[in-house]
Amino acid sequence: MKYFLPNLLRLAALVVLIAFLFQPTLFEPLLKPLVQANAPAVYSQGSLLSLTLSHLATVFIATLELDRTGTAEVVLEPPCVLDSHCRETIAPFIVHGTGTATETRPMSGYIDPRNDSSDGSQSDLGLTEVFIRFSEPVQDRGHTDGVLSTAAFSVQSTARSDAIPEVLSVDADDMPLVRIVFDRPIPVLHWTTIIANVQDRALVPNPIESLGDLGEQNELDRVDLAYLPGDVEQNNDVGPLDLLLLRKYVYRTATIARGLLEDYADIDRNDSVDEDDLDAFQPVVNRWRDQTIQTPRP
Repeated sequence: MKYFLPNLLRLAALVVLIAFLFQPTLFEPLLKPLVQANAPAVYSQGSLLSLTLSHLATVFIATLELDRTGTAEVVLEPPCVLDSHCRETIAPFIVHGTGTATETRPMSGYIDPRNDSSDGSQSDLGLTEVFIRFSEPVQDRGHTDGVLSTAAFSVQSTARSDAIPEVLSVDADDMPLVRIVFDRPIPVLHWTTIIANVQDRALVPNPIESLGDLGEQNELDRVDLAYLPGDVEQNNDVGPLDLLLLRKYVYRTATIARGLLEDYADIDRNDSVDEDDLDAFQPVVNRWRDQTIQTPRP
């Protein structure tokens, strides 16, 4: 009798467990008070199937949108970027980085210090192309075909109108990095601004925002570049300190903070930095010593 009652209780618990596994509906009256209204107390295979089909129907209806003709059209949400904000609602903008090979280059605010003349008298050398990186793929304003043309860019300058370059071509093969080529170099002793009038490729395109000229601040839709041959220091002046800094660049005893070494030290514009740039620098200093850009950055 001492061991009979515990064994009986164990046997009863085992019978209840087996009955619950194979016939759970027998326990429905006991479990029903414990669940929410209209919810099944016990999920059978049939109720689980019904629940699954109900969820699938809800998801399917949520992804369908009836157009004006009454036909069903699957709505595909665009990918979300930039801290979970959807690309559909964010306008494109120019990404102002540090001026490396895959970024906006030259970076906004850059002053070209390299040689401007092939004969020592006429200014016929200079920047004739820039690379602009956008936050996402862009196209011409008012278009929906993805085309990006020269019409999407304009050039302003503090120089006289006949010296301002025009956009000759646009290469968008590496979108969102875009190469823009001018028909002539940017003018010496002036600021030149390249303005992008673009929109993204969303179903309802968002145009780039324009806040106008912001001076020393980087703008969403434009890049400011200047040209002062010899200004290696980027301080709007040409003098002995520029030569000292150039020597450090040539002999690799100083590093640059932004951009590429060639942007500051390739004085002869042959795509390499060596002692020949030191030789090419002296005529530049002779021509532009103590010269400054008279207008501030736009």
